[in-house]
Amino acid sequence: MKDKRLGVASIVAAALVATSLTACGGGSSAQSKASDNAGSEAGGAKKVVKYMTWESAETNTIFDEVVEELWDDPDVTIERVNAPSGDYGDKLGSLAQAQNLPDIFWCGNDTAIQYSQLGILVDWTSYLQGKMTPESLGGLERWTTDNGIGGVPSLRNVFGVWYNADLFEENGVPLPESGWNWDDLYSAAGALTGAGGSNFGLTTDMYVTLDGPFAMGTYSVSSGGQGIVNDVNAPTTVQADEYYVEGVTKLRDAIAAGYVAPPDYDVSNTTSLFAAGSQPMMIGGQWQAQALTNDAPDVNWAWVPLPHEKIKTTLYDAIGMCTPTTTASTDDTYKVVEFLNTEVIPEVMSRTPVAPPAFQPGQQAYFDSLEEMGATSVIETLEYSLNADEYVSLRLTTPYASQANDLTVATYLPILKGDKPVSDLSTYVDQFQALVDANQ
Repeated sequence: MKDKRLGVASIVAAALVATSLTACGGGSSAQSKASDNAGSEAGGAKKVVKYMTWESAETNTIFDEVVEELWDDPDVTIERVNAPSGDYGDKLGSLAQAQNLPDIFWCGNDTAIQYSQLGILVDWTSYLQGKMTPESLGGLERWTTDNGIGGVPSLRNVFGVWYNADLFEENGVPLPESGWNWDDLYSAAGALTGAGGSNFGLTTDMYVTLDGPFAMGTYSVSSGGQGIVNDVNAPTTVQADEYYVEGVTKLRDAIAAGYVAPPDYDVSNTTSLFAAGSQPMMIGGQWQAQALTNDAPDVNWAWVPLPHEKIKTTLYDAIGMCTPTTTASTDDTYKVVEFLNTEVIPEVMSRTPVAPPAFQPGQQAYFDSLEEMGATSVIETLEYSLNADEYVSLRLTTPYASQANDLTVATYLPILKGDKPVSDLSTYVDQFQALVDANQ
């Protein structure tokens, strides 16, 4: 259940329809509960609320089963519609432009913020006073804009370091623990490069790709400094303080030494290499626990929090549910949103433990499943990370995020690769600040 990023086309399409949406039903295709009069409310027919996920066929089947088991409102039918094939974000934009978004659709935090700022999402602020309240939803503050709460978080993702304990022990490297720092990480990566037949001691796409400038904020914030921007939702200031420069320099040096995979390294098979015992460390989220339990039974793996310097800091991301203003019945749709978030997702996560539910009273079944899997380190790391002192968001959520990505490709990534000096961070910051200023 990783976050699916919003494509450029979806932002453009949303902007095109932001001022033209009128109340109408949305959605099409497959369903989890059939209805003879699906999509119609005329003449007293049963109301239908449609939702769309980006899950795998296997996970969607579990959603169908749980909805069938638990939903008991005779006046409303819930339909799950098939997600469009191809890039989810771009197809989402196409549905928005056609005014055919389903009543509820899976969304990342960036999608929720962008669509909310465009005014095409229902504001749930006044609804969050029943079973689902602001206090019960972890991370809700990151889903709030001047236009209210345009989406509710459903699952929370944090990132840590997966490691092969046997490779550590065979090479005399101390096992990582909560509270380790970045020097510890890079030292271990250097000592383990080549172990198990690996090309690098550490592989990651969170710090060396388009997300890298934001992810590097975990270093600077944990040192007492600032991230690359002061606010990913509505930035006004771009900066690279002394701690940020220090973090980039250390990462660049580790890449140059051959300890960490560079930006142009293909990380698509990293998980399979790790599962085969051929990769000592990789940075990733908690969702990989179930796959590793199934695919790496002979690997003595564990998961540890990201390093930090002085302040306990974690890299945070989340997915949730959004509702367009085109929904035919806001009240009925909210009933389903609340039902999915407080009952269905906790139950689904107990059967396929991918991420902790954002609805905090519903988290225990997820953790119980991890306990049954023997994933003790995952439980400990989640508890540690979800209670961090500081959270760093993974990416910019503004409509001009793609332009910021272009700057990252042109300047930031070449710095990591050694093609440009670290001093060019000032150029990157100036260009990024000019972009921010132009969009105020």
